[in-house]
Amino acid sequence: MKTRDSINAVKDMIRAPYAWDGYTKVMVMADGDSMCAACVKENYRNILRATRDNDRSGWQAYAAEIPWEGAPLQCCACAVDMRGMYAVRGF
Repeated sequence: MKTRDSINAVKDMIRAPYAWDGYTKVMVMADGDSMCAACVKENYRNILRATRDNDRSGWQAYAAEIPWEGAPLQCCACAVDMRGMYAVRGF
């Protein structure tokens, strides 16, 4: 993903942490970790700077996604569990 697209994904996640129908988004970082919307909002300066500068310090964002299924993801900043949507809704 291009840097501009990643920066736009960060800004969009801060403005709208939920996708259509109330699905929670998570930020996928360049190193493969995931971050919750609250931590993205709290650390947006570090994330935008690292993404802009292609810094591999762990703050570089890649994309915002909806966790659909699979094992719960854990936020790399606050360690909150982020369950997949099918797990939450019981499908």
